[in-house]
Amino acid sequence: MHIRFQSSRKIETSEIPDYVPDMDNYLALIHYVCDILQESGQCRFEFSGFGKASWPLDIATDLATLLEDLPNALSHCKSGSDFSLELYEQGVEARLEFVRNGAYWRVSCYSSSEVIPNNEHEQLSGDQLLSQLTSLLDGFVGCIEPILDSASPWADVAWAWLRAKSARSG
Repeated sequence: MHIRFQSSRKIETSEIPDYVPDMDNYLALIHYVCDILQESGQCRFEFSGFGKASWPLDIATDLATLLEDLPNALSHCKSGSDFSLELYEQGVEARLEFVRNGAYWRVSCYSSSEVIPNNEHEQLSGDQLLSQLTSLLDGFVGCIEPILDSASPWADVAWAWLRAKSARSG
């Protein structure tokens, strides 16, 4: 399994809709940002593995879905506790289960889609998995750096997502 995200695009607070209390949350922020990134064409999101050289994923839906629980997944990876990530959008519909096995992680892919392998398994070293997940999150955080550095309510939303998710199992 290999996950890679690259972008030089920085998203400014002025590019996303105004924050609406009691309606907006980190999910809205992730989806707003991923929509902008998709439209910009200034980034790459690659996912391969389980016998498929390239999965048919996009940034606006699939990257956004993967990012939703990524800080929590990173915490589990660091602590060595099992976790899963879901790509639940129609057409992909895959669940990746990560089970620690010594210095390695057994990664199982379960999908109800015909384009994504089902019931396939791969093994990654702990360092490989941690590096890929960290790089993915760091790439996204780099894109929202101007938001994180702003006085906007969106900055509070983003920081709360990063802190709360990573604190769950750390």
